[in-house]
Amino acid sequence: MFISLSRHNHFFIFTFVAMFLFVSSYTHANEAERYALIIGNASYKIGALDNPLNDAKDIGKKLDEQNFKVTLLLDANTDVMQRVIADFYKKISSSKAASVFYYAGHAMQINNVNYLLPINVKIQSKEALLQSSVSLNFLLSTMREAKSKTNIVILDACRNNPFAAAQGDSSGRGLALGDGAGKGLAPIEAPPGTFIAYSTEPGRVASDGKGRNGTYTKHLLEHITTATDVEAMFKSVRQGVMRETGQKQIPWEHSSLYSAFLFKKNDAKELPTIPSF
Repeated sequence: MFISLSRHNHFFIFTFVAMFLFVSSYTHANEAERYALIIGNASYKIGALDNPLNDAKDIGKKLDEQNFKVTLLLDANTDVMQRVIADFYKKISSSKAASVFYYAGHAMQINNVNYLLPINVKIQSKEALLQSSVSLNFLLSTMREAKSKTNIVILDACRNNPFAAAQGDSSGRGLALGDGAGKGLAPIEAPPGTFIAYSTEPGRVASDGKGRNGTYTKHLLEHITTATDVEAMFKSVRQGVMRETGQKQIPWEHSSLYSAFLFKKNDAKELPTIPSF
């Protein structure tokens, strides 16, 4: 039998197939094992923060409700942070697993390498700081060894400079630790299957917020359980932060994801937002 398809028929078939593939990818992403490591550091001796503990608890609760196996770590020192990160990714052995790493607290860059700062970070010198902080490279290399299919990294950091007052910088911004130190975090490319979200664009500083949560996490909590693919969801977060801060804070992401991912747990009654054609 010979069947003639019009241009309209071709468009309909293409749209149907695209919708089928997207929904199939959505279902697969939500059937995978889901893990989350949530860290909030606030009780620094210098530059204590108001909101990271609330941020971490609230994000952890949201993800627990979405069928993530959540590990919550609050006010951690260097040894504990490194050990928990290593242990967390060791238990993820499935190539179909999805992981979320969320961090709220101080962070910085030196020579374009990003460091998460434990509450016992030492600031007497650049060398002391590097030895007592947790490199983002350590996180990413540990993550690669886990071989999980989807990895989401969320960094609500760089809220201010905790070292400025101690080193004679009254501006409260930027770092004064010598050559190689820079304001904010350095840009980083996401390894395959990874999505990295910054609370503000590289080289800038984020707001700690005036309420229970930091500005970025406030909007993240608002959107994280919507039935929307992760990349579209973070665009909504960025729009909300930009509106609230008058575009002074612009969240930034880098993605190398190759399949759909939603934070919202699989619900047959509610399908994800599907792109129009």
